Amino acid sequence: MVNPNKQPIILSLELSQRDGTVSMSNRDGAESTKTVHTGSRGVDTVFPTISKIAEELSINPRSIELVAVSIGPGGFTGLRTSIAIAKMISFSTGAAVIPIETALVTVASSKTDKGFYYVLSGVKHDAFWLSKIRLQTKEQCCYASISCVAELEKSINEADGVFADSFAPEALPTLCLNNDVPLFNSEPNAQALLRLGGELYNSGVSVDPLKVSPLYPREPEAVRMWKELHKK
Repeated sequence: MVNPNKQPIILSLELSQRDGTVSMSNRDGAESTKTVHTGSRGVDTVFPTISKIAEELSINPRSIELVAVSIGPGGFTGLRTSIAIAKMISFSTGAAVIPIETALVTVASSKTDKGFYYVLSGVKHDAFWLSKIRLQTKEQCCYASISCVAELEKSINEADGVFADSFAPEALPTLCLNNDVPLFNSEPNAQALLRLGGELYNSGVSVDPLKVSPLYPREPEAVRMWKELHKK
């Protein structure tokens, strides 16, 4: 019988970037996080990493009670891989699955203070997925939608900071500089995801694994190319 005073056994999968991270924690609160490469379709690095961490923490993989998964926007292969793994583990062990938007993981990973932050992701030309996140004392509020540089110019001075990766629009650094808004590099990690997932789990959040899917701001490029190929 599980001791209710001890933490659940958690696995977190942050594979939205080319180099992702996997983290686990046992019931005593001990944690371990490792980096995995998500760009290869022919070599599985995720399951061997999960097995290695489980061995380090003396965890039986079948005893995992929660899988926290970063759902994007992010890399097509990494997101599909992490969500498939989360569902597979849930169906085989009964573990709960909690999907979390990658922007929330990004801000949590930065250990920033309370405030109002913008996170840009899924950039294509001057369009992108814009997540507006307000950090409060006990919770994070997130509103997200498709946006563009022209719209960002109108409201960027409201932000306490902006997060973006190497695909950010060329105009973004100058825009942040001119409005005296700090620009941070997006570096979401599984350790922060582990904490977010645990907090939501303890507050009673529950999600049907069948309803978990990647968050894409637009049709994935791989899907678009496949459709074009078959049209021809």
